[in-house]
Amino acid sequence: MKLILGLGKTGVSIARFLTKQQVAFRIADNRNAPPFLSQFKSQFNTENLFLGDWKPELLTNIDEVIISPGIAQNEAIVVLARANNIPVISDIELFSRHANAPIIGITGSNGKSSVTQLLGEMIANDGNRVAIGGNIGKPALECLSDKIDYYVLELSSYQLDYTQNLTLLTGVVLNITPDHLDRYPSFEHYVKSKLSLYQYCQHPVINADEPLTPTLDNAKYFGMDMPKQDSDFGTVTCHGSCYILKGDDALMDADELPLI
Repeated sequence: MKLILGLGKTGVSIARFLTKQQVAFRIADNRNAPPFLSQFKSQFNTENLFLGDWKPELLTNIDEVIISPGIAQNEAIVVLARANNIPVISDIELFSRHANAPIIGITGSNGKSSVTQLLGEMIANDGNRVAIGGNIGKPALECLSDKIDYYVLELSSYQLDYTQNLTLLTGVVLNITPDHLDRYPSFEHYVKSKLSLYQYCQHPVINADEPLTPTLDNAKYFGMDMPKQDSDFGTVTCHGSCYILKGDDALMDADELPLI
């Protein structure tokens, strides 16, 4: 049996998915009136719904915990599950197990929603069927479909914290600035969470202007300076105009790129 922790948007999406898969679950939230309670009651049997303080009994006969990203790792139920060697995973990891199309992951402290949406629309404009979701719009599990060519997911540090297995075609950490420090012991822990995305990438993409990102041999880089490799992207200013480059090749005048 699975245990879903958190009765919010993500928790309900997990419940829907497990129901379709005919997998038994119980669901719990330490709030007495979580925001999606009425929606859950209208769609599911409430026999295995538990509200209020976390009880150790919630873990009885549980083989895996699927957790909402808003629940911190120091919550008692999370600590207890791990102490009993019960895997605690994110909805993103569960999604990855069932996705049959390439997944692109985007994270960062700022701009990740905009980049996720723009990249998804660019892929669609190229004639592909694309699903955009994760930490933006639809929860990842509600994006699953056999009719999708690419998934473009915004990934938060909270989602990455509970992810140990994920297969990404490519991914990028756009930038890292101090954020969510009420959730992490230090800024270094937050940085580690963000950069964990790269361990899952077949083709990592790195912001060359972000000093906290790593140097990887198999990566493609982008930034505001001249590219260092033929596969990298950058810019150069010449004769009063700024040009976007791939390697030594000028792709376009930056003025031709509209910003909305």
